[in-house]
Amino acid sequence: MRKSTIAKSISIAALGALTALASGCAATDPSPSMTSLGRSDSELARTYTIASDENIRQIIDDLDRAFYTDRPSRLSPMAIPH
Repeated sequence: MRKSTIAKSISIAALGALTALASGCAATDPSPSMTSLGRSDSELARTYTIASDENIRQIIDDLDRAFYTDRPSRLSPMAIPH
């Protein structure tokens, strides 16, 4: 009987810890409309576009390095400067 209460207490504590970890610091913003008062919609869209383009470029660069397509082939009989 004592083991079941200890197991129940441990499971409740684990569930509470898991809930705390899952929620983290998820606090809602009290004024979401205040976040972009300094910039217009077009400036925000431009910033988002620049960030997206940069991320895509970096992903392509990483894939080039992973598949060794960022350097010339060593199988060519002629010297290829890089």
